[in-house]
Amino acid sequence: MRVRRYFFFLFWFLLQSFSVVGQNTKTSLSGIVVNESNAAIADVYITLTHLPTGMIYGCATNESGKYFIPDLRPGGAYQIETTNLGFKKYQVTGIFFKLDEPAVMNITLLSNITELSEVSIIAGRTEKLPQSELSGPVFNIHHRKINLLPTIRRSISDFVKLSPQAFGSAIAGGNYRQNFITIDGSEFNNNFGVGDNLPGNGAQPISLDAIAEISVNVAPYQAIWESGFIGSAVNIVSRWGTNQTEGSVYTYFRNQDNYGYQAGDLAIQKKPLQYHLEGFRLGGPLIKNKLFYFLSYERETEKYQPQPFQAATTEVPYGATPNVARPSETELNTIQNYLRDTYNYDTGPYQGYDFKNKSNKVLLKLDWNIAENNTLSIRYNQLH
Repeated sequence: MRVRRYFFFLFWFLLQSFSVVGQNTKTSLSGIVVNESNAAIADVYITLTHLPTGMIYGCATNESGKYFIPDLRPGGAYQIETTNLGFKKYQVTGIFFKLDEPAVMNITLLSNITELSEVSIIAGRTEKLPQSELSGPVFNIHHRKINLLPTIRRSISDFVKLSPQAFGSAIAGGNYRQNFITIDGSEFNNNFGVGDNLPGNGAQPISLDAIAEISVNVAPYQAIWESGFIGSAVNIVSRWGTNQTEGSVYTYFRNQDNYGYQAGDLAIQKKPLQYHLEGFRLGGPLIKNKLFYFLSYERETEKYQPQPFQAATTEVPYGATPNVARPSETELNTIQNYLRDTYNYDTGPYQGYDFKNKSNKVLLKLDWNIAENNTLSIRYNQLH
């Protein structure tokens, strides 16, 4: 009996509309509904439909005519409709929302008592909340803009620095290691504090092609669920499947010939480099308007020589070029042989050696529209 009761409460909990306490992955819409005389209208039912997935959000206005729809998926397009006896139906299509930027949309309903030969309804555009109600400066960039902008390593750092408050990857005078980075609300930070703020030598947890939107929130002082950072909150939401099956296949590469090696009259020696990145994404419906999938995979390989210097020789002495170091090959070979013969310790090569890096990124995601105002999302991602 006790086991059945636990399963009942677990099932009830999953069906509720709730927000996970942590970094923000959603947005919201609010406003007030009035008539032609600017009087508030109560009990107006508002339906907001996410057209790519058919997910429906709904609420009703209170006695003051105000409404509030939380936990909206950023992006769009959305369609909003109103239902109320005695007033004409209000409908607007093509609404888009930004991550971390609550929107306000005030609606004026026309009376349905008098028949008019022609009625023109001008849709009110969505606006940001007044500055007094915002939670600090927010910078957003959607995946459509991400695809249009240049990037060297396809890293989020290339887009975080576009924030007006950014100096490189540092935000509002802080250090770039103080940024708190989340993906779908999960923390992905280099907590050790050395090197890049992303873990794994700066490796990005998911592919850039799998990102739906990035927001850089400088000071979310009113959002009590935003915590754990002293620089800025960099919130990322991953893409999801829609009613339309779509995907992409891509590859990028570069080598030593893609870099400059001439500074005025000074020629810099080229170092071998091989960089390759390949990946794909695929998303679509399993059940139209109900169940969706999204899959992303990316592989990155890099081979380069990290040592910029070479030991001095008789033919190329120290000072001949900027990359010739003071220790000579003879001196370094003597030290190398001594360590090997005395301690059986092999130092390895001191120049001309390669570093080899590789990573694999996987993202699997299922989104289920359970019912109105109730969704369930399951995500698995791995960075190796």
